[in-house]
Amino acid sequence: MSEEGLPSLLCLCTTIVFCMLTEDLVFYWTHRFLHLKMVYPYAHKLHHRYRTTVGIATEVVHPLEFVIGSIP
Repeated sequence: MSEEGLPSLLCLCTTIVFCMLTEDLVFYWTHRFLHLKMVYPYAHKLHHRYRTTVGIATEVVHPLEFVIGSIP
């Protein structure tokens, strides 16, 4: 083990911020896609059947929504 193979602190922080922003951007646009009128009733409506904020509601998704929104 040596420190020579490790990235610098600046590189590490930049990579973390980039990954966080990229993940948020991808989640936002896939979630917006799931709210389109042609997709919502078939794939995303199941998730919104809960009217109150419950943590378990995030796990209740249609398989299409899982593939589109959770895997990338």
